[in-house]
Amino acid sequence: MSDVPERARFEEATGESALYDVSHLLPTHRHERYRRRHVDGIDLLVVHHSGRLSKHHQAYDGMRNSARFVVTQRKNRDGTSGWPGFPYHAWIPYGEVLDDAGRRVWFRGQQDNVRSWHTGGLNKRGWSICLQGALSKHPPSDHQLAVLADAVPWAVARFGLCEDHIVGHCEADRYGGHRKDACPGTHAMSWIGGLRTSAVG
Repeated sequence: MSDVPERARFEEATGESALYDVSHLLPTHRHERYRRRHVDGIDLLVVHHSGRLSKHHQAYDGMRNSARFVVTQRKNRDGTSGWPGFPYHAWIPYGEVLDDAGRRVWFRGQQDNVRSWHTGGLNKRGWSICLQGALSKHPPSDHQLAVLADAVPWAVARFGLCEDHIVGHCEADRYGGHRKDACPGTHAMSWIGGLRTSAVG
């Protein structure tokens, strides 16, 4: 498993894909920690993109670099730097990552009961997936589309979500959250629109 860290924990198969937990391997803030929440209060799936894609940092390396950035440089409201940890519950790499069983890999970044800072106003009720890349500039990769086709129905079943509760960050204001127009990008949103019905149906 060259692109799956040695200490990653296999969580479960999700259709033709596999979810690996790397939340224990990612950088965290020296002092700050995210609050906890009740998992039964999760009623939204919020889709994001990372906004950047490095040729040199794919798969888990890109995820780890993203985590390092937010815990050391991301600005807080009071002007200080550093978030408590990686903000997304799941990460889908842009490039193809396969495990030893030939399944497409995606990664867990936070446990379900972690109230991370992924979408202002929705962090208590939202479960977040981040697609690696700037999806306002390029479409999701074949790997990402294949994983999403497994991951979204998995999340729908796990949290009992309805069709209207699969949203992009740019739609967060519909639910009382803070929207970010460029996230997860126009290419991702055109795909999410078609997924809402198929994932729930």
